[in-house]
Amino acid sequence: MRKVPITLEGHRDASAPLTWPQRRTWRGSRLKHRLCRVIPLPAGVTLDQVRGALQWAYQEFEALRTTFPTDADGVPCQKVEARGEIDISVLESGEDCVEADVDAVAQVFRRELHDPAVDPPVLFAVVVVGERPAYLVTAASHLALDALGFRVLRNALNDYLLLGAWKRPKGSSLQPIDRARYEQSPTGQEKNSVALAYWQKVLAACPHRDELSRAATMDSPAVRAAVAVLAKQRKVSTSIVYLAAVAVITGALTRRSAASFRAAASNRRDARERYCVGELVQFMPGLIEELDAPFTEIIKGAWEASIRGFRFSHYDEEALQEIFRELDGVELDFAYNDSRSAGQDSPVENSGDDLNCMDATRIEPVRGAFRTDSRFLSVIVRDGAGKEGAVLGVVVHDAYFLEIRVEQVLLALEALIVGAARGEAEPAEHPLRFTRAFLGERTDR
Repeated sequence: MRKVPITLEGHRDASAPLTWPQRRTWRGSRLKHRLCRVIPLPAGVTLDQVRGALQWAYQEFEALRTTFPTDADGVPCQKVEARGEIDISVLESGEDCVEADVDAVAQVFRRELHDPAVDPPVLFAVVVVGERPAYLVTAASHLALDALGFRVLRNALNDYLLLGAWKRPKGSSLQPIDRARYEQSPTGQEKNSVALAYWQKVLAACPHRDELSRAATMDSPAVRAAVAVLAKQRKVSTSIVYLAAVAVITGALTRRSAASFRAAASNRRDARERYCVGELVQFMPGLIEELDAPFTEIIKGAWEASIRGFRFSHYDEEALQEIFRELDGVELDFAYNDSRSAGQDSPVENSGDDLNCMDATRIEPVRGAFRTDSRFLSVIVRDGAGKEGAVLGVVVHDAYFLEIRVEQVLLALEALIVGAARGEAEPAEHPLRFTRAFLGERTDR
């Protein structure tokens, strides 16, 4: 790959403490590899146009040129310099090998160690086929970009290449430096106090955690179709339906009629935040107070808990960790992350015609289970391969449910969701009782 230099002329030199979301990322990912994504480029653009668009993006979005040095005590901050120079990579490819070349560039970016104190957080490589720029490979530190921030960047680059300007609402987008300064202001500190008080309220009734995990994933066309049916009926997102079902499973396993959870929150409320290229994601606390109810009511409870929790999803991460330390191991019942919300513009589910396709379900065990700070379960909803839609991943924590295989937990989720969508009396009207019986039957075999 050859290098093409870009000279940067930004608006300001600035520094600030890490934002609260960046502090969470710093604890777990400060020296990890960058995350890679591939952007197909519009037809008809030239290499000079792509270079100009990237120069504009580096200058427009401070997150792309922010470094994260530490002081003598190891405390990080974020630093933006107005002027500088950065190289983009250009790889000449051919029609018969372009996909392999794109994968190879992504692998190079993934293997390259990233030192946030000195290295640019976001890198670009242009893959050219003949004279035509075909793909833009991006590599970004999570300190700089969350998935929604990447979507903003992708859309802005497409606008710039096609229209010569970024098509967005009037006014400036939020910059991470400004978010950090807001968080240190009296208004930000008041918001933090309110959010932490709600976290403490939810945590008050939570149990402690042990340290065993088993994991598996499920690809079920029937579940995708059933979730789409229920979401349409109840006028909620598919994510809320999945959340409600996981809460029922948790209640069935723990023999309780309530479930607490933590879920990823985008923290993009107004236009400035929605168009922010940066890391804003934090976790929100939630409590679904009544699981011994019809599934439609549990869906409503999941929606209300999510709306309530989203109000308290912006807070000082270090202060929250102090609360957890004071509570000595107390944790929420389950962790929930619908990564589709960040990865695509509108999650696509299958049609109701697939409700009877339970024979097509594929369940696979997962080695090296992902850990989250939850007591019993961790669940992730992610995009499937190609156009297959959502795949459910579940991790069962602790030693309480050793008699229940992790695959059985996923089958219980499928039976509950599909049964409720079909209108079957027991899963629709008595989902908690149905799920307890389903897991009990599977345990006895």
